[in-house]
Amino acid sequence: MNPTSHKLTAIAAGIALALSSNPIAAETWEPAKTDSRVELGTVEVKGRRVNAPKDSGNNYTVRGSKQAAKLDLELKETPQSISVITQQQMQDQGLQDVQQIMEETPGVTVLQDSLTGMGDATYYSRGFEIQNYQVDGVMGNANILGGRQFVGMQDSFLYDRAEVVRGSTGLTTGTGDPAASVNFIRKRPLAESKGELNLKYGSWASRRVELDHNQVLNKSGTLRGRIVGTFSTGNSFLDRVKRNGHTYAASLEWQPTEKDTVTVGFSNQYRHTKGAPKRGVARHATVTKTIDSTIWKPASYWCENPIPGTDCEEYSYMRPTPDGGYIWGDSEQKTYHTVTMPRNFNNAAQWAYLQARTRNFFLDWQHRFNNHLNVNAAYSQTNSSLDHLYADIGSNGYFPQPEVDGATFDFGRNKERQRTQAFDLNFDGRFKLFGQDQQIIIGYNDIRSKTKIYAYDDYYSSDFGGGSFSLDCRPTLDYIDYSGENGPFDPVTGAINWVKGEDNKSYFYQCVPPSMFNNGDIPRTVNNPAWTLPISYGGRLVGESVNRHSYQRGPYFAMKLKPASWLTVIAGGRWAHYLAYKNGWSKTWAKGNQLKDYLLLDDVPNNSFPTIDNNGFRSSEGRLKKFVPYGGLIFQLNKNINAYASYTGILRDNDVVKLYPHNYRKGGGWMPPLEGNSKEFGLKGAFYKGRLNAAVSYFHMKQKNYPSLEPTGLRCDKWLPNGECGDDRGGDVEFSPVGGYTSKGWDINLAGQLTPKWRISAGYVNQKMIQPFPDKMSYNDRGDNLNLDFQGTYTAPRHSFKLFTSYDFTPKFTAGIGVRWSSRIKPKPFVTGPDGYVLDKSAVYHQPSFAVWHAMARWNFRKNASLGVSVNNLFDKKYWSNDRGNFYGAPRNATVNLKMKW
Repeated sequence: MNPTSHKLTAIAAGIALALSSNPIAAETWEPAKTDSRVELGTVEVKGRRVNAPKDSGNNYTVRGSKQAAKLDLELKETPQSISVITQQQMQDQGLQDVQQIMEETPGVTVLQDSLTGMGDATYYSRGFEIQNYQVDGVMGNANILGGRQFVGMQDSFLYDRAEVVRGSTGLTTGTGDPAASVNFIRKRPLAESKGELNLKYGSWASRRVELDHNQVLNKSGTLRGRIVGTFSTGNSFLDRVKRNGHTYAASLEWQPTEKDTVTVGFSNQYRHTKGAPKRGVARHATVTKTIDSTIWKPASYWCENPIPGTDCEEYSYMRPTPDGGYIWGDSEQKTYHTVTMPRNFNNAAQWAYLQARTRNFFLDWQHRFNNHLNVNAAYSQTNSSLDHLYADIGSNGYFPQPEVDGATFDFGRNKERQRTQAFDLNFDGRFKLFGQDQQIIIGYNDIRSKTKIYAYDDYYSSDFGGGSFSLDCRPTLDYIDYSGENGPFDPVTGAINWVKGEDNKSYFYQCVPPSMFNNGDIPRTVNNPAWTLPISYGGRLVGESVNRHSYQRGPYFAMKLKPASWLTVIAGGRWAHYLAYKNGWSKTWAKGNQLKDYLLLDDVPNNSFPTIDNNGFRSSEGRLKKFVPYGGLIFQLNKNINAYASYTGILRDNDVVKLYPHNYRKGGGWMPPLEGNSKEFGLKGAFYKGRLNAAVSYFHMKQKNYPSLEPTGLRCDKWLPNGECGDDRGGDVEFSPVGGYTSKGWDINLAGQLTPKWRISAGYVNQKMIQPFPDKMSYNDRGDNLNLDFQGTYTAPRHSFKLFTSYDFTPKFTAGIGVRWSSRIKPKPFVTGPDGYVLDKSAVYHQPSFAVWHAMARWNFRKNASLGVSVNNLFDKKYWSNDRGNFYGAPRNATVNLKMKW
């Protein structure tokens, strides 16, 4: 351990010990309840204390959570780093969706390519992508929230809090990477009738209404209901963007007997965005343009001595003269770079749109046999649909220079439907042993998803990933017509036939001249049926139809054992069983006897597309069966401070190598699962009866079974006893499993109430990622690491710090301040191709360190009414929101909120 690590440990320990003995602990805090009773409406269950509350109240933390190990643990008993973002903090900071929650969560890095929900938005923790999500502790994935594209758009007002456990979380989430798991706790019916209404107005004409009402529905209090709803509309800091959406949810909780509680509920979320891009313009790309040194006109190869009926072998450059003639001569070449655009520049067509809807239904049942044994059953079903039409210029190269006037054009349309079902059944037992309270959980869970995707492929979109390429838009504006019987020459005069480009829309396949972009008012090319033909499930389609299926199930167990009052042992595991596959078909359309990827609509009578090739396919995307361990030791140093150590596991299908259809292991069989088992130890403290939680921890994770990426040979179907191959399959290749990525660092957190008037949420993370292949010139570093899109340019910031704090200066006035800071991000060079060509993206994509500040103030002008204002990006910091494109974080913006409570 280095000296800096020792210093951090000493500082954190000193703070924790100081808090545990600080006289402020006696300041007007309510005494702790000692009878260990839990209120369930009007029914009280004696003898059992619940650490994970139903409602987080007005604090920035909670006493405990069940997320890490399914056990009802205090946060100081949880042997992993955990952060909680409560509804109170969401309201104080104005966090209206999950994307904003993730941005403010310590230890989480957010990369987004466009506005929330429009393009890829990826959340990283400890260097890996977060792929695991839960709702009320029920195992899930992105599909349980409506799919990867909908996760960030989830309305935060639906939830009482979000709990983020960092590290390996295989016990509760099954397969995945050692990043983190996010558990969203729904707002549920409470034992008290109350409600609130929020009216919000903000920058870019954004308007939002929030309603939350809880009602006790009978005199005995055994029937309770809650409704939650939001409506929002407005624009964006990007030009021309329009957005609107609504959310509503209802839940009903019923206690038919003193031993049973049944909860049923549903929610519906709808989002519509018009005119937003899928990705911003490229931050790095170059184009080499052939130009004339005197009068610009794209030089063309031409035949000096054309002979009808023969191929011409003599070519040279030709360029026009001012008098309308043409002369032969030389030309020159010049290299241009992508231009950096302002924050409000919108590179999307005006007619682009996204519509997304997610519906969820859930049913929970709890039966209390006695004070020592419960059975809990939960079912959740999510149905979502998405229709996305996109058309972006410049996302792979943008060159508005007059002599180039070119930008790449990425367009397409995809329509998806998804259905996910999750089920969890467990028995929760409590008993006394060694004079201490013990707990054991035994359960089984199951999640299965089916996604159907229809897509019009963007056949002519260029994805150069920041490389060098040729781009030529102008020849299609004034181009030479080769279609005549005599080629490009007029049969009488011999003149060249130049044709005006407005009669030829096909240039929109390669690029769009920025001079013709006209602030997004560009025509839809006639060559792609995506613009004019409806997509219907079972209707006609150009492109591909894919059905994806995934199944994950398995039994699990977890135990909280206390051999002595000062020692707690957490042990558990899950038998993970995972299977994923896809099937579908692709079509090729025909005109005459020619196969084509597209057809002009004029070539298709009555829009009837003759199919001459219909290729069906089925392929496996993953499978595994393996035990996932979980273990922890917690040592009580005093009544407020614990020391802990843990070993937690997670694994996933080994699909890192995507160049080949299957990943076969040298010596036979499939590659073993990719494991990410984490080790963590540190100190945790809980003060003021759990109203303030603090932690400092050190984590270390090294992957196992990461593939070498360098093929070790051709697949062998039959291995001989002497180790030689008796049946060389050919084609497919084999790999050897090696050590993978290493992630290590420090994690420090403080959240809750420092005093009854002072709330805080703060976290600092120091992390380092060590790649498995240190030679940056190696083909092994070609970008498949971490399974990232856009050639794997992501590099986690070495340091990050997030803080938000608020203080009640008077009973009527509250103010708060916060900051989100990240150290610089300089991605490693990108290596492409087997020859190891290196493109130094690290220089171009360098993101300097930056800090984004926030502020809020609230005035309670009536007992149940308040007026608040929140300002995001207080100092209008300009920074990129990802490490690969020219898309920025939102500039300074403000929201005014009128809240009424009853």
